[in-house]
Amino acid sequence: MRAKCFDLLTCLARNAGRVVTKDELGAAVWPNVVVTDESLTRCVSDFRHALGDADQHLVKTVPRRGYVLAAPVSFGESAPASPHGAAPEPAAQYLGFALPAATPVGATVPRPHSPRHVWQRWLALGALAALVLAGAAWLATTRTPRPDAAATPPLSIVVLPLVNRGGDPDQSWFADGLTEDLTTDLSRIPDSFVIARGSADTYKGRTVDVRQVGRELGVRYVLEGSVQRLDDLVRLNLRLIDAENGSELWADRLDGSRRELAALQSQVTGTVANALHQRMIDAESQRSQRLRPINPDAQDLAWQAFSAFERRTPDKNAAARELAQRAVTLDPLSQLGWSVLGLTYTSDLAARWLHLRGTTREEWLRRAAEADARAYAIDPNNLYAVQLRAEVLRVQGKAEESLVMRQRAVAINRNSGPA
Repeated sequence: MRAKCFDLLTCLARNAGRVVTKDELGAAVWPNVVVTDESLTRCVSDFRHALGDADQHLVKTVPRRGYVLAAPVSFGESAPASPHGAAPEPAAQYLGFALPAATPVGATVPRPHSPRHVWQRWLALGALAALVLAGAAWLATTRTPRPDAAATPPLSIVVLPLVNRGGDPDQSWFADGLTEDLTTDLSRIPDSFVIARGSADTYKGRTVDVRQVGRELGVRYVLEGSVQRLDDLVRLNLRLIDAENGSELWADRLDGSRRELAALQSQVTGTVANALHQRMIDAESQRSQRLRPINPDAQDLAWQAFSAFERRTPDKNAAARELAQRAVTLDPLSQLGWSVLGLTYTSDLAARWLHLRGTTREEWLRRAAEADARAYAIDPNNLYAVQLRAEVLRVQGKAEESLVMRQRAVAINRNSGPA
């Protein structure tokens, strides 16, 4: 598991039997970082998968509150002694294996009966060591390294304080307000990890290397920019940078009237948040294909599926469906995987591509509804799941119900382009 997912599971284990609220989990696992409910859900999904808890018998979701670990937990240092050796590990029945019993204190340990046994033992250990070294050498030459897998979660970003070029005091509040709004809006992106404004402010007024910022804050992306006054015009320049190698992934310039800064601020945050959402997903898709071309995991496949789906062409839609199907096969709790899978069916229906698939409208409606039910059951407050349900209702001809779901999506993320 990723480090944060394991920390989250540890927090639940220390509070086993009690509902731990989302706020408590956020404060314990991501101090000083703004995270979304989708980030929390993704971690819960990861360790449910690791524990084989697809039916959610161990880790239960308490709607609108949090999560509870509904399993007995004991800590090694306080486990009672047993007259017949170490007590069985209570979690063994859930993990699917039993730990061997320890030798009782004071018991006599049998020793080898002859030097021959000692010689055979050393021979076996030597052979095992040779196998381990050979395996390590093979892995070193064939396995693609994942240097950022544990340290930097996907879609992690910091918005550095925007630079007020020219020193116009009237623009200072605009630059600060825009930095705050961008930080807030980016935190609404599903599965995003956004560094809090207070942490980002430590870089204000400093010339920094974005790669150093990425290492210090543990993020993959850095958004930086500047505000400049040109007579009655205010110009905003923004750049999205890959913190791993310093390459520029996206850049834009937006101009507006100095007399309408408030309107410009609202326009900028919505436009930029949508653009960055798609660009970061594309970057994650390309990253996974580069680092794990042979054995992608479920999250890799889900990002690749989403990126292909957003191209909105018949071929890309078919490719997205195949990738999403692979994602949910690897991880039945991949909410993004189920959501993209369902959206590929509704897109075929809406764009009238059924003649390219050799299928019927009824069959595609059935499959879309099945994917919708799976995604919605995992978390009904997930933006992707809500958008899928809105699309399914739309293609079913239930316009009013679809509109209600659209409104829910906007409430979750006011910058949701599809909603």
